[in-house]
Amino acid sequence: MMAPSSRRLAAGYGQAMPTSSLLAIYAHRRVMRDCGRYLPDLSATRGVLKGLCARYKQRWGDNAFVPERKQPFSGTHMREMVAILVAGLLWPVTLCRAVLTAFCYAISTGARKDEWTLSFAGDTCVRRGNFQWVDSGGRALPSTREVIASRVNGHMLRGRSAPSKCDRLNIDWGGRDMHFRLNDENPLNFAWRWQQWELQYPCPQHERHWWPAFSPSGDATPFTGGRADACLRTLLPMVMSVAEAARRSWHSARITLATRLFARRGATTNGIARDEIEGVIQSLVRWKTPEAMRIYARMLAAQYADYVDMAIDGAEDDVAHLPADMP
Repeated sequence: MMAPSSRRLAAGYGQAMPTSSLLAIYAHRRVMRDCGRYLPDLSATRGVLKGLCARYKQRWGDNAFVPERKQPFSGTHMREMVAILVAGLLWPVTLCRAVLTAFCYAISTGARKDEWTLSFAGDTCVRRGNFQWVDSGGRALPSTREVIASRVNGHMLRGRSAPSKCDRLNIDWGGRDMHFRLNDENPLNFAWRWQQWELQYPCPQHERHWWPAFSPSGDATPFTGGRADACLRTLLPMVMSVAEAARRSWHSARITLATRLFARRGATTNGIARDEIEGVIQSLVRWKTPEAMRIYARMLAAQYADYVDMAIDGAEDDVAHLPADMP
């Protein structure tokens, strides 16, 4: 009898999935276990749950349990979004520049929204001090205006991720550097956008550990998750239909990065063998397991069809060689 989440309600479901209630039961059992209380046997629960799920499908349709995952951005979407933000006509110029820089960061790292926005007072986020320009030997350079302005194509920007929902203490990924090569010919290049952001909205040296990396006002004021969502909801319908926009969020940047790399796994790319690309995706997007990567990396339609053609190509010739007892 649980109420549906806001997202499920918006999709037309007036009741939570039975499996959601089961998660609440599991949570209660963990508390009871940790308190040394009696735990009743759940051997009969499976059958009851299957019946509840069957009834749920009868009421809400056969696809009621199909997860509604966000979709990636196309190359056209990204280029058009960047062009709108560069023009600076949608909002005040500072907000446009902030969203532009944050978007390029999300596309380049697959960072979750909670990594660069604040959800509550005292929350963590990516800071200005998380990024440093480095010389050819990998040594950090001072973040002065002179150094920042001197960076040209090919120079490297080093970054550190912030704590995220799956790594709240930043233990797994906090010590693994990210690297971005400056290229002012690519409108999505994060290192270039970061250079422009820092030159336009400088941060005092002694405040770099405190200022958020991206600010709607170009100062120490951070984005909230709600503000970031509102900006994206305004921007998306300008480059795609309302129906398409509803299937995308900031999390789509994460899916886009994985999908675009996943699409190149069929051949060696920049010296990366095809059997290594999944590990590269897992590292860049900072998933703990390859299984998580495989859930979110979307296979392109043409690639999917290619695999189907590969499976059925010449199938009529194979029939003659099947064992006699095989249908």
